[in-house]
Amino acid sequence: MHPSTLAPALSHPARLTALRATGLLDTPAEEAFDRATRLAARLLRVPVALVTLVDGERAFLKSCLGLPEPWPTLRQLPLTHSFCPLVVQSRAMVCIADAHADPRAAGSPAVSEMGVRAYLGVSLCGPDGEVLGSVCVTDRAPREWTDEDRQALCDVAAALATEVALRMRAAAGQAAEAALGASEARYRTLVEQIPAITYVASADEGGATLYSSPQTSQILGFTPDEWIADPRLWLKRIHPADRERVEAEWARAHAAGERFACEYRLLTRDGRVLWFQDEAVKVLDEGGAPLWIQGVMFDVTQRRGAEAAVRRSEESIRALHQITAARGLDFGAKVRALLEMGCRRFGLPRGELLREAPGALHVVEGVPTGQGPAAGERISLPESRPAGAYLGTPVSVAGEPYGVLRFHGGEVRAEPFTESEWDFLRLMAQWVGSEMERSRAEAALRESEGRYRELVEDSIDVIYRAGPDGRFSYVNRQAVRLLGRWADELVGTSYLSLVRPDWRERVREVYVRQWTERTPTTYLEFPMIAAGGREVWMGQNVTLVMQGGVPVGVQALARDVTERREMDRIRDEFVSMVSHELRTPLTALRASLGLLRAGHAGPLTAQEERLFAMAVRNTDRLVRLIHDILDVEHLESGQATLERVPVPALRLVADAVETVRGLADDAGVRLEVAVADGAVVHADADRAVQTLVNLLGNAVKFSPAVSVVRVEAEPVPGQVLFRVRDEGRGIPADKLEQVFERFRQVDSSDTREKGGTGLGLAICRRIVEQHGGRIWAESEPGRGSVFSFTLPRWAEPDAVSPAADPEQASPRVPAAVQRPSAAPSDDPASVA
Repeated sequence: MHPSTLAPALSHPARLTALRATGLLDTPAEEAFDRATRLAARLLRVPVALVTLVDGERAFLKSCLGLPEPWPTLRQLPLTHSFCPLVVQSRAMVCIADAHADPRAAGSPAVSEMGVRAYLGVSLCGPDGEVLGSVCVTDRAPREWTDEDRQALCDVAAALATEVALRMRAAAGQAAEAALGASEARYRTLVEQIPAITYVASADEGGATLYSSPQTSQILGFTPDEWIADPRLWLKRIHPADRERVEAEWARAHAAGERFACEYRLLTRDGRVLWFQDEAVKVLDEGGAPLWIQGVMFDVTQRRGAEAAVRRSEESIRALHQITAARGLDFGAKVRALLEMGCRRFGLPRGELLREAPGALHVVEGVPTGQGPAAGERISLPESRPAGAYLGTPVSVAGEPYGVLRFHGGEVRAEPFTESEWDFLRLMAQWVGSEMERSRAEAALRESEGRYRELVEDSIDVIYRAGPDGRFSYVNRQAVRLLGRWADELVGTSYLSLVRPDWRERVREVYVRQWTERTPTTYLEFPMIAAGGREVWMGQNVTLVMQGGVPVGVQALARDVTERREMDRIRDEFVSMVSHELRTPLTALRASLGLLRAGHAGPLTAQEERLFAMAVRNTDRLVRLIHDILDVEHLESGQATLERVPVPALRLVADAVETVRGLADDAGVRLEVAVADGAVVHADADRAVQTLVNLLGNAVKFSPAVSVVRVEAEPVPGQVLFRVRDEGRGIPADKLEQVFERFRQVDSSDTREKGGTGLGLAICRRIVEQHGGRIWAESEPGRGSVFSFTLPRWAEPDAVSPAADPEQASPRVPAAVQRPSAAPSDDPASVA
């Protein structure tokens, strides 16, 4: 509530007149009021207690305890920073449990700037009943104020109201003694109701008790009269371990005229030990002479016990950590140290870790050694629970019951085990179970690692790891045997240095591309030079080792393929020889059949014409097959030399389309072209056209009549992407990669029905890969296929870099090209 809404109540003339009549506004701090705020703070256990006098513009702080600066120095608060105007306006108690949830506190700086969360205030009234201000307390955390809290604060406010009235009467010369008696009666009633012992002692050094509140009987078991009758009873009841310290502090405070404040133990009449917080001050007369010592003793036994329990728990957890984290100790030594620490923590002489077995418990470890069952001994179940004090809990390993962790002694314990002791026992059991689980896992891991290491080391394949720089970090025994070099000689060596010199650049390019494009796995065959200059052909799968999506090295599985390569060479030579030997007689045979079919040997009958036509077709097919075989062998042997020149993609597409136009017209298939402007490749023009012709020819052959085959070309970063789309039957997903192998077609009947040698796509792949590009297929069966390949893009020496060319960053580029590391999952129904 904003102070402006309270203005009538705050500025009422009668109230302001009564306030000024007290003579308290803008006066220095006084002990009577400060004592009341301290008492209120102590009784209600709050950090802030105030006595405020509210006029129409501010809240004057007659007494202030716990407020941060600058308010204690200023001695006043703006009305916007105080809830006391609410007390003045309501003339009743104001109770706010949580200022964040109370609409009366909304937007108050007391909440946002001073951290007030809970507020309790009662009115401070003058003798004529006018509200002068308030007596209030605040807390920094939400709090539900109890009836005892409210009554205690009302008592303090009533005592202060009496004090104000007394001052006013004294100033007016009225019945000062009667007012003082009333005030003393109120104070006596107040102190005799609070949950503490209040006392008055003589101001001399002996400090004999002059008054003790009735709580002395309730708390200590001694009557106030007994406490007063024996001047040394207080010292006698101080715990012997604390007596010297307390006497010294009392003497020091008395000599210095300072407040006495000390925590110590007292022995009750029945022998119990209680902790007290004792605070006392000297009361002086107007001339500064000491009258008496006034003090209060709070029973803090419960708090001290809680603090001691927390300290014991902290010490135990610290000790547990030191044991479990200790290096150089085996599991048994750690368990023994754990049991010894548990015995100290619980005050019991014997600790054991037991494992359950059918009909019995077996001792795993026990302390003290030499007493009770030793490690390995058997305890029958009827005898498993010893007499006397006992503390035990189950132990589980990997979620399965294992045994019991227990501590015990022959005598019954006087005090029951606390919840914190049970919690600590369970924590110990959890560690034992987790440590045993970890030990088992480590043993299993070591065994597994040993088996896998044996498999790796004894493998017939070369297995190695290399870092980002291509240097071996690990090689197995087969690598040592095959390369003829010791492992410590190979580790740290670059594998490229072992590649045959004429292959090094080619191998480097493949693996640099795999690294930069994040291709998970690649396969490559290349020659390496072993010890003594021996040449070994290796066929290896290289896999990137990734961490956080970033490659940090490679691991490879390689095999000696020298013998297979030699067999392939012999086979290829044989195929080449047979092909060359067959091509000449087949050419002659084809020419002869052509002459005979043309009638040079006389006219042919209809049946002879059909036979000659079939012979010509089969002869042509054999000739094409021989040409394709020779082409594949030529490309795979590395003998084919690419004559790379800058050539527009449009020219390549136009030449290829012109070549297959007749075939398309015969099949009733329409050809469409879509080539982006400025797409220029750096390639062998004839080989590039050959690739497009093969793809277009396949697309036409496997497309239905009145359909469209579309060829596209567009620039992508560093390359030009070509696509050939058809509307044919499509290719099953499991054959998208197989169609690029030799003599592989989607359906074996295609050879008879559609013609072809089964080598066209294999030739396309060899040509594209020789250019450093990539070819793949995508297909949806029944809806056509798309064959795509890339060729290097030509860039003028002074042209902008590909990364800076906005055209190269076209969003039309498919994911398969933007991320070529993904395995091709594509292929149309057009198969060679």
